[in-house]
Amino acid sequence: MGEKLFRLVFGTAWAEAGVLAGLMAPWALARLVVVPLSRVVLVFNRQELKLLYDVCSLVVVVVVLSVGIKRASSLPTTIAWLSLTQTALCGFYFLLLRKAAAQGAEIGGP
Repeated sequence: MGEKLFRLVFGTAWAEAGVLAGLMAPWALARLVVVPLSRVVLVFNRQELKLLYDVCSLVVVVVVLSVGIKRASSLPTTIAWLSLTQTALCGFYFLLLRKAAAQGAEIGGP
């Protein structure tokens, strides 16, 4: 769908960008949900959770891109793996935030 939309709006030269945008859509949706919730780390003084997420995210990006280059994977394949891993990390971060909020609520909140 992204390919057709990009082709229609931007022209044929942008068709591959539409494919990449489609592959990255789950990642964007996951971030759209999780990023606003990340304020939980400030409210409950759990900034280490954000650091853990950021370090894992950086490592995953470096690993996925390195593997993609080493295996000479196509750009769409590499972006698909990057999107998959980042979406999974967002899910993991969401669970960490949920646990931090539940623990903070048990203790009595901020």
